[in-house]
Amino acid sequence: MPSEETDHMAVARAAVEHGEFAQTRGGPTADADYFAQMTKAIARAGLNWKVIENKWDGYMAAFEGFNIDIVARYGEDDIERLMADAGIVRNRKKILSTITNAEEIQGILAEYGSFQDYLKSLIPAGEQGAIKELSKRFAHLGPSTSAMFLWMVGYDMPEHAAYMLEKYGDG
Repeated sequence: MPSEETDHMAVARAAVEHGEFAQTRGGPTADADYFAQMTKAIARAGLNWKVIENKWDGYMAAFEGFNIDIVARYGEDDIERLMADAGIVRNRKKILSTITNAEEIQGILAEYGSFQDYLKSLIPAGEQGAIKELSKRFAHLGPSTSAMFLWMVGYDMPEHAAYMLEKYGDG
């Protein structure tokens, strides 16, 4: 069975070969799933990814299945509850960003109807334009994390993939 790294490199090679910023792999179908994947990308940043994978069920429970409307209403009591929850990584900035991002997604849903339609609206801006827009609009979602999020939801990222292949090799 291929390793996870080999699988990622195969996807990276395919993205480079495809050569176009587009959603070519199946992505989430529900807005809450996009929110969950964004939160996972942010949670992974700076950490060993296995830590987040091992705690992901805890995240699902702590953030109530990533129900956007519920998380957007979280207040100080919820923040304190999350900071005490050993089932997640208790990083206050990342917890706050999850709440802020739920609020931002609410606005996107009002404007675009779905998060998927919002992402599709970014395709004409190209890979770098989409990364810049996501980084500007969402809390704790910098350029590298934005690229990872887009990859996680099925977008080919040929420029980012070429960089990763150059940096880490061809697995």
